Amino acid sequence: MNCAKKNLPFIRKNYILQVQSPMSKRIYLYTIPVLCLYACQAVQPLRIQHTYYPLYQQLPTDSALTNLLNIYRQKLKDTLSTVVAFSYQNWFNKPPEYALGNLLADAIVNSSPTSETFSAEVAFVHEKKIRGYWPKGNIRLEQFFRLLPADEFWWMYEVRGIELLPIIEKLATKSGWAVSRGTRITISQGKLVSITIQGKPLELERVYRIAVLEDNPQAGIFASEVSEDSWMSTLLVRDAMVQYCRQITRLGKPLSIHTDKRLYALD
Repeated sequence: MNCAKKNLPFIRKNYILQVQSPMSKRIYLYTIPVLCLYACQAVQPLRIQHTYYPLYQQLPTDSALTNLLNIYRQKLKDTLSTVVAFSYQNWFNKPPEYALGNLLADAIVNSSPTSETFSAEVAFVHEKKIRGYWPKGNIRLEQFFRLLPADEFWWMYEVRGIELLPIIEKLATKSGWAVSRGTRITISQGKLVSITIQGKPLELERVYRIAVLEDNPQAGIFASEVSEDSWMSTLLVRDAMVQYCRQITRLGKPLSIHTDKRLYALD
């Protein structure tokens, strides 16, 4: 009864739609209970029952599994503690030109000089790909994982100078890009003044092979301008960095900071 009262407007609406004839009234007389039943069912609330599962802070331990994991934990700790290089200076991540970005760009270019797949004439690295800094002293493998925590690859492009020029003009208006050794980009008031690659001015008709590590490879500055003749490296960025630093160490040299005005602002 209460349901019928609550849904009286609904019933009246349907009654008004009926043809006002004796036969229609007789038929509608039998439909009222059906409508009330439907209305009552439609407004019934759902009831949800919850089941509570208690969480205990202390769970029984599996000694065999714990001992097995401890073996690998110690191996991982020993591996990450391996000294890869040494530096007398602190390495910071401070754009527009910063040592860590330069080192990573150099590592990408020099990762595999004899391979046609990897070799690049110039590398561009966005600062967001580098996390933190390196203190002076021994540089251990663990610090490479902290600096480059993601398993990422860089993109390679073959592009003519005339297509590369507007891209670099965009870079001139943005901060946080590092370039490899031999490249110099001169900027004045946020605009490109000149650019040299491998010590030579940019040639508009020459095809350059560039390596790019940017924040969003699918919709970044380079991907929006250069969609063809591109491929991804098969070497991780972090591995390229480790290999390059080990090459320097094998020569008996410490890591030295290079901020040689690769990005130079005249202002």
